[in-house]
This record gives sequence, structure tokens and C-alpha cells, in this order.
Amino acid sequence: MGDICVVEQPETEIHLEEMTALSRSEDITTKMSTMLNNSTGESTINNSNSTAVMNMNGRILERNEPPYNILSTAGLINTSGNITTNASVANPAESNNAIGSISVNGVQASNNDRLVGHFISENVFNLSHKVLNETEISVLSKGLQFVPTTFKIDEEDLRKDFNEFTRRMRNKWHFRDNVTADFSEIPAFRPKSTWTPPKGCPSLELFLSQIEKELFECVPQKLWKHNLSKIEWLALKTLTEDNSIIIKPADKGSCVVVWDRDDYLAEGYSQLSENNVYTKMERFSEETVMSLTEESNNMFHKLYNQGCISKDEFKYFSYDFKNSCALGRLYLLPKIHKRLRNVPGRPVISNCGTPTERASEFLDHHLKPIMKAGKSYIRDTGHFLDKLKEI
Repeated sequence: MGDICVVEQPETEIHLEEMTALSRSEDITTKMSTMLNNSTGESTINNSNSTAVMNMNGRILERNEPPYNILSTAGLINTSGNITTNASVANPAESNNAIGSISVNGVQASNNDRLVGHFISENVFNLSHKVLNETEISVLSKGLQFVPTTFKIDEEDLRKDFNEFTRRMRNKWHFRDNVTADFSEIPAFRPKSTWTPPKGCPSLELFLSQIEKELFECVPQKLWKHNLSKIEWLALKTLTEDNSIIIKPADKGSCVVVWDRDDYLAEGYSQLSENNVYTKMERFSEETVMSLTEESNNMFHKLYNQGCISKDEFKYFSYDFKNSCALGRLYLLPKIHKRLRNVPGRPVISNCGTPTERASEFLDHHLKPIMKAGKSYIRDTGHFLDKLKEI
């Protein structure tokens, strides 16, 4: 039973963008030329035709293709985005392992996965043709987890969140003495409980009532402090409405990457064209998803009849036909650590609400013990460090 997904059409309601290659900047060019002259050879950069030439170990290297003619203290970045070092000029086999480092305007760039011309701040990387001003760069540098102050409060949602908070606090108090409970007895899959304990602790109830009063009294006043300046709000609006770019987190690290929308879509369609991974549906309808939902329900009903899962687990895994017609969403995370031209993307499919979501949970739960039993299993960084100590 395969997943059905739709390609996420990049809308910049979430993501943002970036600037032009710094290699065209006169002051950057001067700095790079100076650093190169002080290192291993002579360098010349001609901004008019974006041609870079330098003498390293007696050989002349040149690039004529903007905006990738970027020089570092280690060498010249070639057409594939790798750095050609002094050593690799004599031995091309070493070029893929080249490590260079250069600091431009306080930003340190190193390795073949960091082009100086693409970094506009410590955590913003630009692969697009859009030129960003300082304010837009400032907004991007806040990261994709930054939440601007909202000025439209939905009191219904606020009430719902407060009621959930109240329930959690009363549960904490109700089960405060149950410190010897065996949590292993709790089923891994069960419908979410909606039980709320009765009022019990006077001090807790006083605290909750005070929170409720202060919270809902301040809603109409709208006295929240802005966490963005007026020009930053304007910059955010400009970035949001620009449909030529898509902003995503990098596949590795915490960098914000600005991608040309056309390049993003081209990479997505290129991956979808791999027939050994994806199958194109000639005709799609709601009945297609409904049939997958029915197939999933029948599979778990069979497991229940065989005694493999409990009644509560069967309820958890069973789908309501009205609420299970969502399609998976395919989006890409740019793999800038691989290369910087024709950047590949790591495909991610969000299966939330799809007919295969619960089946995936079931398989993941039962495959974990098998995976952990393998000698090569590493849970996380801490586990890896513990393994090293055992050597």
C-alpha cells in the first residue's frame, strides 16, 4: 500500500529569500585578491566579465561563468561547486576533499559546501537571483522558527488552549502521589483520553482562575509589544508575497536557504519522474483515497480478529472515512552540503491525516526492537559517544 502525495507548490507564506553573489562586490573582490596574494599565488579578478584568473603552483586557472567565479584562500571553486586547492592543481584527485577557509564581512566560510558569495549572514544561504536588502537579511536571520507578534487573537482558540492547560494541571495534581505507576502497561496506541479530573486543590483552582481572568481581560486591549520593527514587517510582507523564491531549512545544519522557485520545482519534478520510486496516476479521484482508507481499516480489523491488537488499538488505527481523505504533501530540503550547482533536495512526505499514517506508526513501533538489536544501531549522538568510550 503506497503513499499518494502531491507536490508542495512553494508559496512563500512560510518561507523567505536572499541576495546576490558577493563575488561581484568590489570590496569583497579586493579582500579576496589581497588574501590570495598573501597566501600561495597571484590572483586577478575582472568584475566586468566575471573572469577569475590566478597563478597557483605555476598553473593558470580561470572561470568565466557568473556568479560562481569565487576564489578562496584554498583555491578556485570549479563548475561543480568544489574548491580546487593548490594541492589539487597538481593532483586533481584531491580536489573533492579540499578544505579552504575565508572570512568575508565577519562570515567564516569553509569547505566545498560553503561558497563565500552565497552567505549573507551566519545562518542564511542564498541560491536565488533575488537581491536582499539589510532589513530582509535581518528578518531571514531570525530563522524559520521565529514567530512575529500576532494582532488578531481568536478567543475561541484561546479558550480551547486554556481549557487544555487547565486539564493538564488538574491531571498533574490528581496523579501527584502515583509515583510507582508502571507506564509500560499503558498501550502504545490508544484513543486520546478526554477525561478531566474534578477540582481538588484550592490553591491550584485559585491560580487557574487568576490566570483565566488576566488572560481574557487583556485580549481586547491588544497591548502586546511588537517583536518586529515597522520596516521589518514591510520586509517580511515583501518576502512573503514574492512568488519567485522559496525558503526552506537546509537538510543539514540550521541554515536558512533561499531557492529559486523554478529550480525548486525542477528538482521536484526530476525526482517524481523516477518511475522506480514513484508511479504517476493517470486518473485521480476521491474514491482512490477512500479505497486506501478501506484497505487500511480491513487490514487492522483482520489483526483485531486474530488477537494481535486490542479493541482500543483497533479503534486507534481505524479511520473515519470523512476525516481520512488528506493527501500526503511532498516537499524538498536543499542539500547544500552535497553541491552548489543543481542543488539536490531531500524529499520529505508529510503523511498527516493520510490513509497510511497509522499503518506507518504501527510498522515503526514493531520494527524498532529489531533495528535496536543490530550491532550497527546508533540511537543518537550521546549513544555514539558512549560507544566510543567502550572501545
